[in-house]
Amino acid sequence: RRSGDAWYLGGMTAEASRRLSLSLETLASGPLEAEIYLDDPTGGPTATFHRRVTLSPDATLDVSIPRCGGFVARLTPR
Repeated sequence: RRSGDAWYLGGMTAEASRRLSLSLETLASGPLEAEIYLDDPTGGPTATFHRRVTLSPDATLDVSIPRCGGFVARLTPR
């Protein structure tokens, strides 16, 4: 989903964990800053962790989603 210049991505899993490689090439022509929130499987059922990364438009966003977990990412032009 997009709002203005920002893109929002999200996903969740059920019984199996999952690793995603998401192509960003159609979202922007320049670098993107990704703010990512992920479930933390080592910290209990409500634990999350946060990271920020800068990605080129030809990069992929790699996300590992734990079993019964999810993620959300906000991507903005850098």
